[in-house]
Amino acid sequence: MPAPTAAIRRGQEKSSPMLATFVIGLREGLEAALIVGIIAAFLHQDGNAAALRRMWLGVGLAVALCLGIGVTLSVLSGSLPQRQQEMVEASIGFVAVAMVTWMVLWMRNHSKDLKRDLGAAVGGALASGSALALVGMAFLAVIREGIETAVFLVAAAQTGSAASTLIGAALGVAIAVTLGYLIYRGGVRLNLSRFFRITGVVLVLVAGGVLMSAVQHAYEAGWITIGRTVWLDFSGFIAPGSVQESLLTGVLGIRAQLTAIDLLAWLLYVLPMLVVVCWPPRRPLRRPVVARLLLGAGAVTGAAAVTLALVVAPPSGPATAGFTLTGAAKGDVQITVDRVAGSSATLTLRGTVRTADGEFPVDRTAAVELAGAQAVAGRSGQHYTGTAVGLAAPGATTLSAAQVAELNGGRYPIGLRSATGDLTATRTLTWTPSLVLDVRTAAPLTVGGTVVNGVIAETAAGRTFRVDAGGGPIGSDPASTDAAAAAAATIAADRQRSELWGVVVPWVLGVWAVLVLAAGMVLVLRRPATGRREDVSVATTSTAPTTSTAPTTSTVPTTSTVPTTSAAPATSTAPATSTVPPTTTASTTSPVPASTEGASA
Repeated sequence: MPAPTAAIRRGQEKSSPMLATFVIGLREGLEAALIVGIIAAFLHQDGNAAALRRMWLGVGLAVALCLGIGVTLSVLSGSLPQRQQEMVEASIGFVAVAMVTWMVLWMRNHSKDLKRDLGAAVGGALASGSALALVGMAFLAVIREGIETAVFLVAAAQTGSAASTLIGAALGVAIAVTLGYLIYRGGVRLNLSRFFRITGVVLVLVAGGVLMSAVQHAYEAGWITIGRTVWLDFSGFIAPGSVQESLLTGVLGIRAQLTAIDLLAWLLYVLPMLVVVCWPPRRPLRRPVVARLLLGAGAVTGAAAVTLALVVAPPSGPATAGFTLTGAAKGDVQITVDRVAGSSATLTLRGTVRTADGEFPVDRTAAVELAGAQAVAGRSGQHYTGTAVGLAAPGATTLSAAQVAELNGGRYPIGLRSATGDLTATRTLTWTPSLVLDVRTAAPLTVGGTVVNGVIAETAAGRTFRVDAGGGPIGSDPASTDAAAAAAATIAADRQRSELWGVVVPWVLGVWAVLVLAAGMVLVLRRPATGRREDVSVATTSTAPTTSTAPTTSTVPTTSTVPTTSAAPATSTAPATSTVPPTTTASTTSPVPASTEGASA
């Protein structure tokens, strides 16, 4: 089944993405609210009202800039011609997926210590007296999260109504701001690591739907020309206006009809990302292990792509079908479609055509032009018509002038009456072909046209007369038409399998392998910080306290290391008990002071 057209696809996609945009607004808004809240709290405690006012001014400016970027992208994508509009929408979709992916991975490794790290950075800035740096930090935090949100919302609005997109995002941001305020007022305690992990799962699923929409826009823009055969059809389950459509299409971007490249893109993106996001935080993987896993996966995937591309046979050659003619002419002909380019096609006609005047062998090439659409035997087709093709019967016969006039309807051609003797005649047949080609495979579904019988008579003196001897329309019988339709279906299935496993899957796997290998090489070449354990996953939480609560007894004797003349060594009568960490030195008092003489010695 071919992929739906752009108009049909847009009609299918117009659902409610409110929940998806609510999650992105909540997540992005809470991250920005946490950063701004920490900075505002430090500035308030420091009594720097001027810097606090400048911070809120910067936050407002960042919000205005993000709104302007979103409006500009939306207007730009809607004011261009169709193909350029599809290019912009595809680009926005791919950028949105990349930004969401980076955000999810970054928060995966930093959510646990986000508040502590921000507090340390803000405290250091205040200690150095650089309050303006805090204003810039708040501005950059808001504009970063705002741009990510704006790009994602523009991508989501392409697959749903603008009103539901904005309402969902506004609700998410409002709740995020409220939570951020309550957290830093002490009224709410939120496990940020768990919160960002759960919302990360939702965002990965939503980003998978945005990726499929971006792939479709790339196809409409002409960037992707393979893998557009519908692979899964959920039309009976995802009905327009149903709850299933709201959840699957509105939230996850899964439509009623999914093509091969849509499914491959979704699986290769969503499954690895879910593994990363859902990996247990208490079981992190070391950087070398992750690098080896990525390089191994990339190598295996690349080898599979190359193997499939070399082993799977390419799509079959020109489509051919045989027909039995009926009507003004009989016979059996075979039609081979040599080339289809735009609205024109080139055919090869082979076989035999029989009329009352004789048998005419056919071995000619004909050019045909598109005339319109026509369905044949339940398959969508395109009707083509061509120019006349002249055929001649083998051998020659002898006709008198009267017989030639009889073939011409009883009328003597000009100059024939004066001819003497018999004429050498050749029977001819002029065929103006028409046929219907299958939309998907360009295989012939039916053939027909009109034929005109004729005679070319030549006198002994070399004078030639041409007369028409009747004719009429011809066509293919129902049995051969049904057989041609079945053959077209078989060709379509063979080409679909060949294209899928020999072109689409190797192409997608190859791109995925390159990305995975690049990520692995980045981890290999990146040098870890000195003295720091490099874990790619979220850092483990130590279950042992950092400060000992049990009293420690000093094992260092209090005997002076300076030699003395005293007979009794300066030995402490009781061990000193310390309640501070072992690195703190506890002072002791000797009951026998050291001799001055010994000290001077």
